[in-house]
Amino acid sequence: MPRYYFHLQNEQDLDMDDEGIELHDDEEAIGTAVDTAQRLRRGLLYRVDARNPWKIYIANETGHLLRDVSF
Repeated sequence: MPRYYFHLQNEQDLDMDDEGIELHDDEEAIGTAVDTAQRLRRGLLYRVDARNPWKIYIANETGHLLRDVSF
């Protein structure tokens, strides 16, 4: 199975995922990022400024950026 990496960016920092996880395909990786963003958004509601949303960047094992998910 391919490996996907989920990099997290807030207003000030970019936390690079150097481990990644194995998932079946791009669709599953995007779904995982969307689910994670929703859970983080609920937990961070008081900290996230709508003018500067946080993002999860999804990259495949070659480093190609598939999509970003803002929350």
